[in-house]
Amino acid sequence: MKTAALVSVLALSAPALATSPTTIVNTAKNVWLMIEKNRPTVGVRDSFACALPAEAKDWRELSGWSGPESSEHRLQAVDAFGATVADVRYAVVREWGGSRGGKGKYLANVAVIPLRVEAAWGYDVDVSVGVSGVVNAGTAEDPVAAMILELRWSISSALRREEGRDAFYLRGDGTLRALASDEK
Repeated sequence: MKTAALVSVLALSAPALATSPTTIVNTAKNVWLMIEKNRPTVGVRDSFACALPAEAKDWRELSGWSGPESSEHRLQAVDAFGATVADVRYAVVREWGGSRGGKGKYLANVAVIPLRVEAAWGYDVDVSVGVSGVVNAGTAEDPVAAMILELRWSISSALRREEGRDAFYLRGDGTLRALASDEK
């Protein structure tokens, strides 16, 4: 199976040890299932991550948000005969730039939304999403939240299973950059 992909590994955010404006934590989900057996999962609409100051309980405590913004990505798998056996379009969505008391730039409602999922008969597509590496990429005086959003995908049939991953780097200043992609 030949695969061209934009999709990565699950890891959990470490809990914050101190609460200061420079301590940034994910206040929402760390890991969620996006697609299971070719279908978006029921909870995918309620699954998102946030990178906020540790003392914030909810993203609505901050102000000045930009967005929402999204970028579309695609995962396609082709069999040995050149036929497309899986085609997944998804969007990475986020709100960014929120601040608390005029300080910092944080991330809210970071999600991966399946837009279209197609699989040939006999093939299963599964995709899960995780957040790792929530950090302050700014300064102590002006924090900038950053996180790595990771997807892990698998495409399987009765004869074969292939797995891959993708990673995206997001920052509270609006930056979104693809870090890694398993392309075969």
